[in-house]
Order: sequence, then C-alpha cells, then structure tokens
Amino acid sequence: CNGPSLEVRVSTMQNSQTVVGVPSMSFLGRALASSCQGLEVHVDRTAHVMGRSLRTGKWTVEWGRASANLGQLTSRPELAEEAERAEEEFDAVVLAFEANKIVKGCGSGYKMVSPSATSHLATVASRVRTSQQWNLMVAFERPAGIEFQAAYVDGHPSIGWIANNSSKPGRSSASYECWMVLTTQAWAQQKMWKKSQVEKALLSDFVQLLRALGGAPSNTVFLMAGRWGNNTSGLAGGEQGIGDFPARAFHDPLNGIKDEAYWDKQGMGACGDWCKGFGVCDAYESGWRMGDIVLSNMTRT
Repeated sequence: CNGPSLEVRVSTMQNSQTVVGVPSMSFLGRALASSCQGLEVHVDRTAHVMGRSLRTGKWTVEWGRASANLGQLTSRPELAEEAERAEEEFDAVVLAFEANKIVKGCGSGYKMVSPSATSHLATVASRVRTSQQWNLMVAFERPAGIEFQAAYVDGHPSIGWIANNSSKPGRSSASYECWMVLTTQAWAQQKMWKKSQVEKALLSDFVQLLRALGGAPSNTVFLMAGRWGNNTSGLAGGEQGIGDFPARAFHDPLNGIKDEAYWDKQGMGACGDWCKGFGVCDAYESGWRMGDIVLSNMTRT
C-alpha cells in the first residue's frame, strides 16, 4: 500500500507452520504441569534464593508477593489480596526467566524481587542483548474485512507485524474482532513513550493501514498497549538475531548456538529463549535441555 511519501509492503503468513494453544496459550503450560506427578505450583508469586547451606548443599528459596502497582491492580484487582510468604530447601534451583531479571532482579510492582543468581550465571546472563518493543491489543466492534490472519509489515515507520487474534482456533468473543500489533524496534526506541501516547499513535497508524489494505475497521471497544523491554536481540553466547521480532524467531541465529542452557556446579541453572534463540520454541528446548542437565548432576537416592 502507498501513502503520500510512504511505500509499505505487507507479507502474509499463510504458508507459515505456526501453532497455538487451544483454547488459549495457557493450555501449553497446564498440559505440561498435568503430566508431572507430585508437582506443586505457586502462581502469582516471586521467588528469591536466600542462600546455599555449606553443610547440606541445599538452597533455601523464599516466595511471596510484593504490593501491586496501580496499573497491575487496574487489570488484575485480585492482586490486592494479601499473599502468604513461605520458604523451603531444594537440591537444585533453576532460573527460567528473562536474562535482565537474572542480573538485576525485578522492580515491577507485585513481581518485585532482588537478583538471586550465582556470580557465574549473572556473568553469563549479562552478555545477553535486549531491545525495546511495544505491542497494542485492540478489539473492533465488527470484523474489519481483512482476509489474512497475520502479516509482516515492511517499510512502515511504526508497525512491524499484525495478527488477527480472533482467527486462532478456539477464540470467540461475540462479534468483536481482536488484533495484536507489534511495533518496529526503531520506532519503540525513538524516545521514552508513555502508554497513552503509544495507544493513540499506534491505533491511528493501524486503522490507516487496514483501510489502505481494503479493510473497514469499526469502533474500538478495547485498547491496551504494553512495553516489552526484554525482547532478546543477542544471545548469551554472542549470537545475533536477524531482523525484528517475530521475524527473528523464524531464523537461526547468526554464528550458530554454543549452549542451550547454563549450569553452575553449586547446583543452580539458568535457561530461556536467550540461551538458544528468540521464540517460545527456543525457550521450551532450552528448558528441556536444562532438565537433562539437572538430572545428570543430581545424585540419585
């Protein structure tokens, strides 16, 4: 599609072999958890590794929940309820989350926690490179009349990828049509955007793009922007991604892969997409490899 001084190319993903959870993405985690006998799961809690006993070699882990900020309470009022704190000893600990949080901890409301990693794992995670990206979730009152389900957008100053979330199997929201919009890395890093600024600017650009593609977007019934500050762009082993997300998730990293997960002989491991690649499949495979490493390093009793 063309504008006064803009040429944009939209590449649909009709032939891409992608899979989703049904009826929602949480099905993937629930299915894995249901296959593990004796698994105990604590949701909406943040864990902190208190230390390792020199006598037993076990790690003491405490978990709880800090106070939610206003934005978190607005979307999830249940976080206002007080959560218990508990601790327990474990033979091994795995840090399976973003590399930045392994190094720095987290300062975001109810997720607030100080870092727990050993010096070795902190050094490894500090080599990971991340970039900024914004997403926009928008629902229209009626279908916009766009035939494709998802597409890359090349040449647009703000939009890099769009997807019709309502087209996924098992998703139904009356007559509403829900879309996800991802920005380009360059646009996201132009300045410190405010959430309200992103919502206004991206909605305008997205509606204009849909109209240029022959669509007829109706009234907006839902709108929410979110900042993704831990978008992996370079792996711990030095491998670099190709292009913006999600395009980089469909390409093997430059220079190959050195390690799929990391282990400290004290009994702590770390894994995530930042070890192996740039997508959820890489995170899964890194976790699988982490499991093998834990089993091979733990003494069977």
